[in-house]
Amino acid sequence: MTTSSFASRKDYLDSIEKGLREGLTAMDIDDKASAVPRRYKAFFEDSSHRRVVLWKAPMKECCLLEATSDSIRCSFRLKKQDELETIIVREFLTTQQQLWKDYRMLQKIPLEGHDVSFFITNRQVRDYGLEEVVASIVAFVTSVEKEKSDMKIGVNARARQAARGIFGN
Repeated sequence: MTTSSFASRKDYLDSIEKGLREGLTAMDIDDKASAVPRRYKAFFEDSSHRRVVLWKAPMKECCLLEATSDSIRCSFRLKKQDELETIIVREFLTTQQQLWKDYRMLQKIPLEGHDVSFFITNRQVRDYGLEEVVASIVAFVTSVEKEKSDMKIGVNARARQAARGIFGN
């Protein structure tokens, strides 16, 4: 669903959080307990096998959650109303890739048609914990909107000040 189809931004974030929790809890997190030898690549990364997507939860143009038995991919298409927001989002995502490098959840190349994709494996859920993984992705979505708004306000203020200097108002 789009952000506008929810009563508020909080409802949208709650639905993302709920979808992530459902997908992550459905995963086989303890790969030591399974009788099948552990694979070195998750289903989404392994091109030699046909993908078995357990469920997809598209939320129109904003968020797509795809889950398999050992991983979940969460892709976002961020709202960009003008060229300035497009540039701000691109630069912000470049910065975020550096910050998320240690987590290894943020994919360098997002799913086609989306701006950013997270790829979460059962190992990451086991290492970081379900709560931390869900909270960090929800915090990421929240920070994108906040940063985009703050940067746009700052750019517009500087442009207004420059225009006053040029036109002497």
